[in-house]
Amino acid sequence: MKSLEYLINKNYKSLRSHCHKQLCDKENDVCYCKCLAEVFGYQHSVIPDGLSRLEFSDFNGKTENEKIMSSDCASIALSKMSEFCFGSPVLLQTTDRKVLNQSSIMDSRFNDGSMIFIHGERRKGRKRKHPDLPLGRSLVSSLILKEAIWRRLFATNNAYNYYYAMMSKVKSDIYDRTDEVSFYYNSDWLVLDDIFCEPDKIQSISLDRILAHRISKNLPCIICFEFDLFKKENLGSIVGRYIPKLLYGKNTFLINLGQHE
Repeated sequence: MKSLEYLINKNYKSLRSHCHKQLCDKENDVCYCKCLAEVFGYQHSVIPDGLSRLEFSDFNGKTENEKIMSSDCASIALSKMSEFCFGSPVLLQTTDRKVLNQSSIMDSRFNDGSMIFIHGERRKGRKRKHPDLPLGRSLVSSLILKEAIWRRLFATNNAYNYYYAMMSKVKSDIYDRTDEVSFYYNSDWLVLDDIFCEPDKIQSISLDRILAHRISKNLPCIICFEFDLFKKENLGSIVGRYIPKLLYGKNTFLINLGQHE
């Protein structure tokens, strides 16, 4: 994770140099530049390199100029993202951040302790250098997390810390009982990426411990799976006992990126 304080200060200097002082001061004596610098700082600190600057328009079902999913699948995925973030399956046709923030329902998603599972099997690439094409699971989770971080600008927000973790690192931390484990249990918003597709005792135990704690505190979680959740007969041996139950929960949203042409 990049230095949060450095990124906030860097963004603040840039924003303040182009700001009209009266614009900031008239908003209840709160400096809007400082608030916005915090948002950008957290986005660039928490979200993986290369993803923090991307937007919904960058999710188009392609990578390396090769199609990775059908147009219908990409459209459905965008609808699911829009429904989760803005309460409507019709994605807003705007890049105006003010409009997007006004439409956001991420405060409610946080208060509900919502879960979002991003899953699907990879498509085989046609090019030798890309035998298995990425589906964009990390991009989808990053876009949703960005919307959560935007809520820092508003008084209705109750989420202030975020964590993005790869499952390989999570397993190691849980096994070794490192200080990082606290982030997995207590971060207001958590992304768990790259859940492996084979039976793995440490993985299933780690997921159960994290989810048990987060469910007890009604904290949301975004989880990316390397496989189709509905095509594994031995799902419990892969992901533990909580995820199979959460699949049918009223506050669980599913995004399947594995529907290829």
